[in-house]
Amino acid sequence: MPARIEVIRLRIFGHHPNGDLVSVRSIGGHDHIFERSNDTRQERDLTPDAPVSFTEPVVSHDGTTVASRGPDGVHTLPTRGGTPQKVTDRAGLPTFRG
Repeated sequence: MPARIEVIRLRIFGHHPNGDLVSVRSIGGHDHIFERSNDTRQERDLTPDAPVSFTEPVVSHDGTTVASRGPDGVHTLPTRGGTPQKVTDRAGLPTFRG
């Protein structure tokens, strides 16, 4: 029996203020938000238990929050990871102002 192969798409969306990269990778049929340490090069899935896709992440100016597009609006979550919280039902690209 052939080995199972999973296609991984990696899209880089920007830098955390400390230099870490924030990216999106497709895993198990939906998109997860990842952060990669600039110092250690280790990656961490910020949305490991998310049952839906989260895309277009943006890091806040102070580096504490990631906003992303979800299937039902814009969500935020701490850069340390956690459960995404819906902040609006409006579809669109997330952004931080100021």
